[in-house]
Amino acid sequence: MGNLGALLKHPEEIYPLLKFKMAIKNAKKQIPKKPHWAFCYTILHKVAGSSAFIIQHLHSELRDSILILYLVLRALDTIGGTDDCKVLMEHFHHVQVAFLDLKKSHQDVIKDTTKKRWEQEWQNLSIETIEDLIEYAHHVAGLVGIRLSRLFYASGLEDLAPDSLSNSTGLLLQIQVSFRFCAIPQVKAVGILALCYNNTDVFRVSLKLRRGLIAKLFHQIRTMSDVYDCLLEFTSIIKAKVEMHDPNASTTLNRLDAIQKICRESKPLNHSGRKYYAMSKEQGYHSVWVR
Repeated sequence: MGNLGALLKHPEEIYPLLKFKMAIKNAKKQIPKKPHWAFCYTILHKVAGSSAFIIQHLHSELRDSILILYLVLRALDTIGGTDDCKVLMEHFHHVQVAFLDLKKSHQDVIKDTTKKRWEQEWQNLSIETIEDLIEYAHHVAGLVGIRLSRLFYASGLEDLAPDSLSNSTGLLLQIQVSFRFCAIPQVKAVGILALCYNNTDVFRVSLKLRRGLIAKLFHQIRTMSDVYDCLLEFTSIIKAKVEMHDPNASTTLNRLDAIQKICRESKPLNHSGRKYYAMSKEQGYHSVWVR
């Protein structure tokens, strides 16, 4: 009933959601017949959520390799995970066999990435400052970005970029082949931040973006201009939720202003007048709109 209620409140999401569901259904029909690949693609849909859809729409030169990279890293991060994660671990030999089907150059990237991540698991990073948080983000996501760049290069679809650039979201968003693969999760992450920021429900329930909203992301994000529009709206929601008595309010607002300045100056924004996600009638962009 909750999902139906959300759709009635946001009827503009019905078409993107139906289109998204049909695309997922078609993607599942394309699962390979070989037992090890069949397992990998089937378990991907169970442990990766919407990321599985993005992976299955990559170029054929990249799809299998990024699938295996994702499952290996997912297994590495799985400690007391869901039942589906336990299934992944119990049948991990299928992932190993699929790994051996990949090109040697792709295997090397995946092995190097796994080795680096495993080494990081034992560093026990303590997050006490913004600098610590930036270093942690580098370890969790930045190094993966670097390895993804190397996979794109190994596939022959992209030139090899310097590590310093591959470590930044900006470069990944500008790579033509990988644009939507990288852009949609990044925008989705900012949307989740907008939902969770200054929201006491984070201590009570598991907060997630509406399925219709996620479908809308997949349906509408096609260009960098779309990305900037989405980021502007999500950061506007966060700004509206900043409480001025918070000792970090000034710093938070300054950083949000800096992000919005980059969005406005980087590329022309869409001027169609449509709102992607925010509903102006919901005063103060209260967090309930994204449930």
